[in-house]
Amino acid sequence: MINKGIVRGAQRCLVAQLIITIMTAVGLLLVYGAQFFQASVYGGLLGMLNTLILARRVNRGKSASGLMRHAQLGLFERWAVVIVFLALAFLKLNLLPFPLILTMALTYLGYFFTDDSQQVSRRNDNK
Repeated sequence: MINKGIVRGAQRCLVAQLIITIMTAVGLLLVYGAQFFQASVYGGLLGMLNTLILARRVNRGKSASGLMRHAQLGLFERWAVVIVFLALAFLKLNLLPFPLILTMALTYLGYFFTDDSQQVSRRNDNK
């Protein structure tokens, strides 16, 4: 059973991450050139892939213990994906490490920009 709240949250987060990736990649392109742009886009997409894996795993849990189990499995899955894709980026694609890691790290800000608990808190403060 698909939890629509999780799906909507993941969609909002992915949109925020896409915006962050585009802004970072274009900024790096304008300042440093195409090599930084390529690595930045790769890092942003890797961050977004992590969000997709997290959402897919969390959505599988039916109970609290099941949710925790799938979240833990998802953590190991996401780490494995990051390690494999970073090895591919650096060893085969020869991408620059700084823009890749920078953009990947910045995409995680998408979680904070789309956090429902902060929005609920703000709504309660305004009442």
